[in-house]
Amino acid sequence: MLVIDNVNRFDSGKYSLTLENSSGTKTAIVAVRILDTPSAPQNFAVKELKKDSVTLAWDSPLTDGGSKITNYIVEKRESVRKAYTTVTSNCIANSFKIEELPEGGMFYFRVCAVNEYGQGQMVETKEIKISEVPLVKAGDDLTLEVPVRGRPKPVISWKKDGIPLKQTSSVTILNTATSSKILIKEARREHVGKYEITLANSAGTVSKDIGVVVLDKPGPPKGIKVDAVTTDSITLSWSPPEYDGGCSISNYIVEKRDTNTQEWQMAASNVARTCFKAGRLTHGAEYQFRIYAVNRYGKSTYLDSPGITAQYNFKQPGPPSTPIVKLATKSCMLVTWNEPVSDGGSPVLGYHLERKERASILWTKMNRGMIKDTEYKVNGIEEGMMYEYRVYAENIAGIGKCSKACEAVAARDPCDPPGTPVVTAISRTSVSLSWDKPEYDGGAKVSGYTIERRDLPEGRWTKCNFTNVPETHYEVTGLTENSQYDFRVIAKNAAGLFSEPSDNTVIEPRARIQVVSTDTSTSVIVKDCIRRDSGKYTLTLQNIGGTVAMPINCVILDKPGLSAGPLQITGLTAEACTLSWGPPQEIGGAAITHYVVEKRETSRLAWTLVKGDVTKTYFKVTGLLKGNEYIFRVLAVNKHGIGEALESDAIKVTDPYTFATAPASVDVTAITGDSMTLTWCKPASDGGSPITGYIIERREKTGMRWVRVNKDLVVECTTVATKLRKGCEYDFRVCAENAAGVSPPSEPSATFRAMDPLVVPSRPTKPKIISTTKDSEIQGILSRFTSTFHTGYSFLSILLSSIENRILYTGYIIFQQRLQSLT
Repeated sequence: MLVIDNVNRFDSGKYSLTLENSSGTKTAIVAVRILDTPSAPQNFAVKELKKDSVTLAWDSPLTDGGSKITNYIVEKRESVRKAYTTVTSNCIANSFKIEELPEGGMFYFRVCAVNEYGQGQMVETKEIKISEVPLVKAGDDLTLEVPVRGRPKPVISWKKDGIPLKQTSSVTILNTATSSKILIKEARREHVGKYEITLANSAGTVSKDIGVVVLDKPGPPKGIKVDAVTTDSITLSWSPPEYDGGCSISNYIVEKRDTNTQEWQMAASNVARTCFKAGRLTHGAEYQFRIYAVNRYGKSTYLDSPGITAQYNFKQPGPPSTPIVKLATKSCMLVTWNEPVSDGGSPVLGYHLERKERASILWTKMNRGMIKDTEYKVNGIEEGMMYEYRVYAENIAGIGKCSKACEAVAARDPCDPPGTPVVTAISRTSVSLSWDKPEYDGGAKVSGYTIERRDLPEGRWTKCNFTNVPETHYEVTGLTENSQYDFRVIAKNAAGLFSEPSDNTVIEPRARIQVVSTDTSTSVIVKDCIRRDSGKYTLTLQNIGGTVAMPINCVILDKPGLSAGPLQITGLTAEACTLSWGPPQEIGGAAITHYVVEKRETSRLAWTLVKGDVTKTYFKVTGLLKGNEYIFRVLAVNKHGIGEALESDAIKVTDPYTFATAPASVDVTAITGDSMTLTWCKPASDGGSPITGYIIERREKTGMRWVRVNKDLVVECTTVATKLRKGCEYDFRVCAENAAGVSPPSEPSATFRAMDPLVVPSRPTKPKIISTTKDSEIQGILSRFTSTFHTGYSFLSILLSSIENRILYTGYIIFQQRLQSLT
């Protein structure tokens, strides 16, 4: 059996089932037709546009939903409004003319197909201005004619898109005594635009605009982006073409090519969106894609992508949440957990569950195959033994880190639920409950209870107590007058196992107000009064003689109300922040003496005291732990006690600075056989924290791995990389480090070869004559030698010096290497 959940129209088609054994193969074909609403109409466009009407046209949907198209619904919307109005709901043709539109109005139009299963997908035009716009098919001739009147005879000038129009081989301007014409021969995309005619004479100037749309194939799509790459798929996205050919783009065609071949293959021929996922690719192979835009007039030229290699670009998943033993008995346990916060960029394929006894250090794997769900039933356990569990997640990159181990849970049958809670007392804001112990405690003494409530009719269950309740009674406070609540109780035994919830009890807290009147007096009795009962009470007496009103001010002495919020957090650093708030509106009939400030980590339930005698409405909290998330609360105090708590939003304690940006312009300024001198520019941003130093990395041209050059941070923007191999070629990159950590690496430098520079020998010293004779032949030789030597020495002294020559030669070597890398 083949089961397809949530089928849609794209599941229609022929399905083949093949059976094969040693005797042969047999195939059966099943044709499946999905009955659904139609897909969107194709090639929806403006066929004709006039100053007070528009004619729309479209092609039938690619998919009719398995039922004949009965009609089309056409709707319009002015650009200044958000709602569409129906123009017609019973159009049976593939075109429709909408009349009586205001000239110059801006409209959107849309259409959908209808079959017996309902209304299909809508397709919408771009914004359209209602005006006289000539439409011409590409290759056809077009004439624009404007009548000319006026005395004296006006001077005529034409512009196209604001630029004076010149006559060409395809555009001719003809002016007569009564009209001016533009003849466009074989209209093309370059003729699209706004044509403006201006008539001017001594009486004044008038002008008129005429927009021209050439119906043609669209231009190529723009800007291919690579959104995701896996071992067997590549996801691309792009932007629509600048020129849509005068009608909407119906679809895109995507082709692919393995860069080792010259053959292009069809990847998809009917892509409706500007994104596409190419699957079933070969891991490690490099692919190139090209994309065409298609409208009703044809296919555009294509847009090429660079070569893209199908490979991993994701990591192993993070740890799942700490597992919970949802159900424990003496023979099995049901363990549940939540998926990881980070899947490493690839979907989680499954999980692995491990278990150990509490007294042991050896973890044992529970599952043979991968666990597909986030729960697992563990069998074969020993009654009374305490077990701990932990979980690993796995994706295509491998198995990630394990979760935290859960608390040890005993293998015992769970205890029975407590008895249904009974109401023993009720006020406007509280309810007192009591209940019976469970009949069976699961083999371990009941250690406490959890009381839960929910708002009726559709609230969710929340805890009423955050500390253990060992008794079988509890007062639930903080309720709202005249609201209805549901209550239930859950028992927990000494083995750490929770029971099922008890049956529910529905309670409605209500007021206890009585008015008692006699012939001579009247009184109001308010039971369980609270500070909200403070205020002005007015007693009105009325008879035939008139009316008398007497105000009575009542002050309820009580603890203060909620401090004025919100509780603001400013000046956040890695270990401190400043809280500020306002005094409470309800002070309980006594002056506020001070405030109590408390904090709580979001991973904990207990509140801890920060400061118990704050006299101002602000306080700086110090000693926080970097990376922890906190909630703060403030309680006002008067002589009657501590008031209600004003809580802040959760806030994570982090540094106010981030990583620096990458350094730039990494370059090599000097080269020897085993070293190179590097320079670079500081990052454009230090992330709010001063740069403490730089890390330099090198990579051989023939290798893939980057190796750190310096052990200690380099303070300046220059250093010498040593211990290079003579004749090897190297790339270099630099990272900046500040208090937040290490920045992203810079762009790699150009490639340089380690080699010693050629050194020109120093010039000869001044020659000396050590002996002479009167022999004229020797004198002549010496005379010629001296003349020749001085001439050569002068040439060398002009051309070279030992220092200048070294600099010139080193620069020449660097220049040659850069030139070689460019060519």
